[in-house]
Amino acid sequence: MDTWVASIMPDDYPKAPLPGKDEEKVIREAVLGYQVLQPHEYLVLDSPPLQRLRYIHQTALAYLVYPAANHTRFDHSLGCAKIAQQLGEKLLSPREKTRIAELRLAALLHDVGHTFFSHLSETIMQSRFNDIYTAVKRAPQFEGHELGLSQIISYLIVKK
Repeated sequence: MDTWVASIMPDDYPKAPLPGKDEEKVIREAVLGYQVLQPHEYLVLDSPPLQRLRYIHQTALAYLVYPAANHTRFDHSLGCAKIAQQLGEKLLSPREKTRIAELRLAALLHDVGHTFFSHLSETIMQSRFNDIYTAVKRAPQFEGHELGLSQIISYLIVKK
């Protein structure tokens, strides 16, 4: 059986065990290919805040005009995790390599605050709730940062 499975799998497929409680999980992202998820990462991926990203289009309403532009924030987050890992492996010093796990989690979570039509709805919501948006941006934890609504919502979700 193992020989047959090996014969049909692409050469770039990472070798990892079937996912169990404490084992890695292999997934395939459409643009960057296969990557290995650690148990803590797929627990985060299975959480409601990340699962809702499957229904938020990366390109807002463009998929209505271009049906093949069906990219989701979920797909994007998976790709970002792989790119964050690659950057960490190239740019971090050997003693900083332990931070790659943090980079991957930050990449997976960076879009959790996006709303239903992505940046399009953020623009509408910011104008509609400008007083709340302005008050939150003035909070000490956001001082000195240029934040959009999605970053504020992401912060509130992760902080809670």
